[in-house]
Amino acid sequence: LQGYDEYDFAEGMYFNHNMGYGSEYSGVVLAIAVEDRYFDSYSYGPAGDVFDTAELDHINDLVLPHLREDDWSGAVEAYYQEATSVLEEGNYRYYHKEYSDDDLVPDRIASYSPQQRQQRFWTMVAFAAFGAIVLACIINFARKSKLNNTGLQRTAHGYAPNGLQLELMQDYFMYETRTVTRIPRNRSSGGSGGGYHFSGGVHSSGGHHF
Repeated sequence: LQGYDEYDFAEGMYFNHNMGYGSEYSGVVLAIAVEDRYFDSYSYGPAGDVFDTAELDHINDLVLPHLREDDWSGAVEAYYQEATSVLEEGNYRYYHKEYSDDDLVPDRIASYSPQQRQQRFWTMVAFAAFGAIVLACIINFARKSKLNNTGLQRTAHGYAPNGLQLELMQDYFMYETRTVTRIPRNRSSGGSGGGYHFSGGVHSSGGHHF
C-alpha cells in the first residue's frame, strides 16, 4: 500500500502517477497491492459520472475471483472488458467538465506517496541537524574567544567572601476549596458519520482484501 491507508490507496496511485485523459485527467483505475492482497477501484473527472460507486462495485465483484487465484492478467482483462462494455453500451462520449475549487486534488495525495514524503522529511531533518551543529560550533567558538580564563579555582571564597546566607521558607496549606461547574449535554446535536474521501472523484464502496 506504500504507506496509503485503504481508502486513499487507489486515489493516491491515480494522482501520484499522473493518470487520466485530457486536461480533466478523466479515467478509471484498478489499483492492486499484491503483497498486501488488497485492491480497489477509483474514477475521476467525467469518467466519475459513468463509473459511479455501484458500477465500480460491480466491476470489483468480477475481478475478485481472479485475484484470489493470483491470476493477475485475468483480473486486468476482466476489468478492462467490463469497463469497455459499459462505455460502448452507453454510447458515452468524452466531454469537458467544469470543476470548483473543492474538486482540486489535495497536495497530500497528488505530490508524493506517504513513503516518498517520509523519505523527504528525514532527508530534510538530516540537513537541518547538520546545519544546527555547525552553527552551534561557530557560536560557541565565538563566545569562548571572548572569555577571560582565570585558571582552575578550588574554592568559592572569591565569589562569596562573606559566606552564604541561607533561609528556609515553608508553606502549609490547611484547607482546599474546589468549584465544580456542570455543563449540560446537548442531546439534540447529532454525531458526524463516517464516509469516504472525495476530491472530484468516485470510490467504490470500499476496498477488498483477497
